[in-house]
Amino acid sequence: MIRQISESEFTGPRLTEGACLFRTPESLEIGQTIEWEPEVEDGLGPGKFAVFVSPGGLIFSLQLYELSPRKDLMTLYVRPGDLGLHVDQALIELCLTSADLGWLADGARLPPARLIRQDDNGVQFHVGDYPCHADAEATRRQLMAGHHKQAYFIEPILEGGPTLLFPADYSGPPSIIPAP
Repeated sequence: MIRQISESEFTGPRLTEGACLFRTPESLEIGQTIEWEPEVEDGLGPGKFAVFVSPGGLIFSLQLYELSPRKDLMTLYVRPGDLGLHVDQALIELCLTSADLGWLADGARLPPARLIRQDDNGVQFHVGDYPCHADAEATRRQLMAGHHKQAYFIEPILEGGPTLLFPADYSGPPSIIPAP
């Protein structure tokens, strides 16, 4: 479970924009009430933010702009480096999928993943390819909720794989483009 930390507890590299989430803070199922840090000004108007850390050490923050006409938009900030990987990991921690994204930072690409089911005899079956690990994880959670328990594995797709196409006006979730 993720845990919120205060701005004074946060140490490490400065976080950078990773993605936009089509979510309200109330719609996040994080098991805690978000305690927003007051007032931040970054050129897009006044806002508030919250910083989180996962059990694995992933640090990310959410920023909510107070003057935005849309109340269902938050900016996800992650550590610099492999932005796509860090956004994907934050989506998993927040139990979200690529359908919750409004945009990704320039140059960021989510790492595609493959979901595999293994039956009781050890035979493996390809369940599907996904544009990110978070999407594969969401499907795995749904399948695991069934009565008959199987083993499921998520593997990275190293070459190719499905990708995302965002609407030019950022008006909705991305479309999934299958691998060629």
